[in-house]
Amino acid sequence: MNDDESAAGRPPKTGRTLEALRRDIGALALAPGAKLATVALAARYGVGQAPVREALSILAGEGLVLRESRRGFRVAPMSLAALDELTETRVTLELAFLSRAIAAGDGGWKTRVRRALDLLLPALQLVGDSRRLDPAWEEAHRRFHFALIGADEAATLFGLSRALYDRYDRYRLAAVPRRAFLAGIADDHAEIAEAALAGDAIRASAVLRRHIEDASRTLRDNIVALGLAVENGQVRLPLA
Repeated sequence: MNDDESAAGRPPKTGRTLEALRRDIGALALAPGAKLATVALAARYGVGQAPVREALSILAGEGLVLRESRRGFRVAPMSLAALDELTETRVTLELAFLSRAIAAGDGGWKTRVRRALDLLLPALQLVGDSRRLDPAWEEAHRRFHFALIGADEAATLFGLSRALYDRYDRYRLAAVPRRAFLAGIADDHAEIAEAALAGDAIRASAVLRRHIEDASRTLRDNIVALGLAVENGQVRLPLA
């Protein structure tokens, strides 16, 4: 690999543009359903249109962006139905890979889970009453869930998990999570890890399922209570 290519085999400008777009869509800086004009995005990120088009095509494959025939690209919309589908997908994927990881009982996996939990629990103290969760908590939370299912050590599974979480976490941000949001689920992480590390796949899977479904139910309720769910369950963000 030469110096003009990223670790993923992409030109550096494409890689940087891809991460910038993923960040801005995930942070809702680019609103759900917004049209993504390549000229405007090229100016926004200081690159040519080619890296923008390449990045948009990649994100279309990940489900964060929609490619519209003859009309370019648009940020993927958000809806209650899509949240329900993402929740079901997370449950199916994470429980299957958690069971596989527990069955393998790999020492390296156990070390990574313990390390991820040790980083996550202090990060919970960063959750305050602001309109969004601290980025350090967001990162620690992902690392824990990815370590749990082995996604942090498997490139394909990591890419799939990141794409799924990128789409799912937009709902958590839209629902304005606060400390109260985490009050009922904070202890789940330690309970899941304890069962998983003890080799109890049934208990670990049951708690993980409850954790995902409870969090999603709270998000759904918050979205409705905040008046963000409009006709046909589409999620609309309030004007800044």
